[in-house]
Amino acid sequence: MGSPGRRLAPLGLLLISFVLSVSWASAASTDVAWRMLQRDSQRSGLVDGVGPVIPDVLFEFETAYWVRSSCVVAPDGSVLVGSYMGMFYCLEPDLRTTPRWWVDLGSDIEGTPCLAPEGIVYVPTMDGRLICIDTNTSSGSLVEIRWTYQGPASLKTSPCLMPDGAVVATFSDGTLVVLERDGNVRWTFSSQGGFEASPAIAHDGTVIVADGEGRVTALTRQGSVRWTYDTLSTVLSSPTTHLDMVYVVSYDGVVHALSLADGLPIWTFKTGYLNTGSSPAVDSDGTLYFGTQEGTFFALWPYGAEKWRFTAAGEIQSSPAVDADGKVYFGCSDYCLYCLDREGDLLWTERTRGKITSSPAIGPAEPFVDGNGNGVCDGDETVEDVNFNGQWDGNCVYVGSWDRTVIVVGQKIDAVPRLSDGYVSPEEGDVSTVFTFSVGYFSDPSSEPKTTWVVIDGSPYDMAL
Repeated sequence: MGSPGRRLAPLGLLLISFVLSVSWASAASTDVAWRMLQRDSQRSGLVDGVGPVIPDVLFEFETAYWVRSSCVVAPDGSVLVGSYMGMFYCLEPDLRTTPRWWVDLGSDIEGTPCLAPEGIVYVPTMDGRLICIDTNTSSGSLVEIRWTYQGPASLKTSPCLMPDGAVVATFSDGTLVVLERDGNVRWTFSSQGGFEASPAIAHDGTVIVADGEGRVTALTRQGSVRWTYDTLSTVLSSPTTHLDMVYVVSYDGVVHALSLADGLPIWTFKTGYLNTGSSPAVDSDGTLYFGTQEGTFFALWPYGAEKWRFTAAGEIQSSPAVDADGKVYFGCSDYCLYCLDREGDLLWTERTRGKITSSPAIGPAEPFVDGNGNGVCDGDETVEDVNFNGQWDGNCVYVGSWDRTVIVVGQKIDAVPRLSDGYVSPEEGDVSTVFTFSVGYFSDPSSEPKTTWVVIDGSPYDMAL
């Protein structure tokens, strides 16, 4: 088997001192940015990467006021989040330092910002403005605002992007507006019911909105009505689209599965509980996940039958996030962030200091790695007493709470390795945020030079001296 580690010259008895760094060549999927509410314009809530199985709060950042807006995570791990009283932050990936930049926008921020691929972020404010900020040129207290669109009413929903980059926003008076990248209006649509729910965009560019009177409307890219459907109840949660389906959970707790083509109902499911804002997420196999006011969290099969349910200890307004392993994350009014496996069993909870009504985001974390030590390579070709310290650099879960804090939850790492067939692998042992590896050197049976690397969660990583 080829050796992924750096080769060392043959050694007898030798005292060595060194500093270790890690090349995280086997990091999770490169497409792990979480750019808007429920990650994408389809509001799928699904990410390609894998989140933590055993939780560890790696970092915390305290904002000036309540956090009801959900986090957005850029490809480099920086975090965009707004708070009440108008403070909007771009946090460094490790959250331990001063924010990269920040700005007082002068009005509460409840909706989730939307990050375009070119680094432009669209921020909704409760006084009805949609603000376009260039993240590439902003630094410290110097923030470049490209343009501001003043809408006709409050904007507490979360914008999303058309396939060509136009931004879509819904206002509380029932106005939907599509803006070009330069802030000019492309087209508008008016609904009598007002919008409490954020818009969604299907894979073919169809805009899906649900209003306060329970009407679901599909609009073409040009703004004409494609179809409407009446849920017979108000809608507070955002529609979700998946393949050729549209899913809407109305306030009365009924799930409506509609055909994207014509809006006809394929099936409905009655939960028996009220829905106050938890939008459905869709796993890669089509499973739907969502929560209810009474704290019951549901998983439904793609054909509308109940798969399982889980009871949390408070109201669930948070929309769930789903990782590539099928783990589901959501916040709750009981101050806890929950993680369930794909069978509905509780994996862990992480308690915050405030209730969570925002939705979790899953995104990349910047690796924080260092190490040093003294070791002896003896006749058994093993380096002893060499410590490596670092932190989980896989995907983390980001969520804000009403206590003004944004937390980042990563994976606890087992710190006891062993030599095994040319690999150094973690064994069971104490776990903590900072982990330690006793690094071993050993010979490839087919060659004399020694090699070394470590294996985390089954993936090998080079150890570079």
